[in-house]
Amino acid sequence: MSEELFEKRCEKLNEQQKKAVDTIEGPVLVVAGPGSGKTEILSLRVANILKETDTPSHGILCLTFTDAAAVNMRKRLEQIVGADSYRVAIHTFHNFSTHIIDRWPEHFYKGAFFRPADSLLQMEVLEGIFSSLSHDNPLSSTHPEQGFVYQGHAQQAIGALKKAGLSPSEFRAILKHNKQSIEHIAHDLDLVMSATMSKKNLDRVASLLTKMMEYPSYDFPVLHIRPLLPSLAHTLEHALSESIELGKTTSLSEWKKKHTKKDGVKRILSAEYYAEKMTVLADIYEAYQTEMHRRGYFDFDDMLLDVISALEHNEHFKHELQEQFLYILVDEFQDTNDAQMRLLHLLSDNPVSEGRPNIMAVGDDDQAIYKFQGAEIGNILSFKDRYREPEIITMTDNYRSTQDILDVARDVIVRGSERLENLIPEMQKQLTSSNKTLKKGSIEQYLYPTRIHEYDGVASRIEEALERGTEPEEIAVIARRHRDLESLVPFLHERGIPISYERQQNVLTEPHVRELIVMSRFVASLGRKDSAEADEYLPEILSFPFWNISRRDIWELSIEANRERKLWLELLLDHENPTLSVIGEFFLELGARAQ
Repeated sequence: MSEELFEKRCEKLNEQQKKAVDTIEGPVLVVAGPGSGKTEILSLRVANILKETDTPSHGILCLTFTDAAAVNMRKRLEQIVGADSYRVAIHTFHNFSTHIIDRWPEHFYKGAFFRPADSLLQMEVLEGIFSSLSHDNPLSSTHPEQGFVYQGHAQQAIGALKKAGLSPSEFRAILKHNKQSIEHIAHDLDLVMSATMSKKNLDRVASLLTKMMEYPSYDFPVLHIRPLLPSLAHTLEHALSESIELGKTTSLSEWKKKHTKKDGVKRILSAEYYAEKMTVLADIYEAYQTEMHRRGYFDFDDMLLDVISALEHNEHFKHELQEQFLYILVDEFQDTNDAQMRLLHLLSDNPVSEGRPNIMAVGDDDQAIYKFQGAEIGNILSFKDRYREPEIITMTDNYRSTQDILDVARDVIVRGSERLENLIPEMQKQLTSSNKTLKKGSIEQYLYPTRIHEYDGVASRIEEALERGTEPEEIAVIARRHRDLESLVPFLHERGIPISYERQQNVLTEPHVRELIVMSRFVASLGRKDSAEADEYLPEILSFPFWNISRRDIWELSIEANRERKLWLELLLDHENPTLSVIGEFFLELGARAQ
């Protein structure tokens, strides 16, 4: 270790940064605003642990969310500790899970070798499950061009359940508990919510709230998930208090609209309304996991769940990992989801630590970007409840932006309701610009009569900047939605302005790619001489719009196939319509090549 460089870097730290680096024992929560130097303190804290303790470098675990962040952290650490930086475990959560599975294969899949599944295989497995659903199943709806209507929704829901750290059996147990708790309040809920919300109804709402709070939740099957009724009771209590305080029942009416639905003559909870579909989803989730394991595959989110399961069911294995990783550091803590929190808890709940493990979490609720992936800022709040006597450090010196930028940003961000400042009164997050070398910038607002004028105005200002000598890569356009950026592109092209615009898309969900996949399966069936399976694909294939085959022609083919008891391909090959016979010949040729 270069102690000289370490001391030199530490001298540049402000008071709060230094406190974060020096507090190496026990739980530490660092609320670090943007541009406050959190990557630097993480690197220096690892170096300080190596300097002040006998902990080996492989006994330190650093977890972050992107490969780029992991690389950046290791580079900074390498400058101070040299080769030891490559022995420190610096991973993304999923990369760490992969490392655990590869390092201790005997604890996973009964020792068998499993491979990661790509998106195409996941879609194929799910499509097979949906194909086996009965026609009266609430999720079996199909569309002639889009296929199974609920398949994409199910895939997203299964991903969300995995990010919440829930197995199929745990999800099913939660649904069972929810059903019982809903039955407990069903009559009272209908009585209260079927009536118009008014001041006269407040006592009944209070009575319903009491009944919701009375329902026992000690037997809730999953510890890290909050039960349904306490969650609803919390929001109803807030709406009731606001209605009493303001003398208006607007908040209660909004609660009613959001959390209940009309079911015939009754008013029920939305959770009850969707209960049947959720039960079917649990079955699909279980079938999906079973089929993936039968084929020897796991998907991206399974890695984390499989490690959690192994640690929960094998105390010896859990203690082995706890003894290896004596210090844990977590970057971007605000973006952790329930599954990741469950993993952190399993790694840090060693009884030896007596509720004060050596874990540091660095995050900022105002920078949460993975809410769509199940991230919970509640994890920051629960940190001080989960661990005994944690040290809480707030870093408010910003080294990236001028004060006017920080002030404008704060004026926007304080309008959010779920913020630590609002929930922990003693916490102040007002950022101060501390980098005196930054040039003063300007914030200007322009109002345009229409979107077309706005796009033209933005393009004109960019053109003017380029003419003044500004490099194109120094200009950024930020918009709320992709469609706004896409609408701007023609105005930039018209002026010959070079642009770099990348939008990630899942090509497998594009209609034309899905059509290619279906046709490939048809050709593969022909290659295997499985005429029955092949015949099932042709009605869908012929309905693809690029053939320009009328619905009437397809309907007549269907009638003839049933009447003559012939295969669709036979009818195509012998058809008097040259378009249809050419299609038949085309697929017959492809079927021969497929062998």
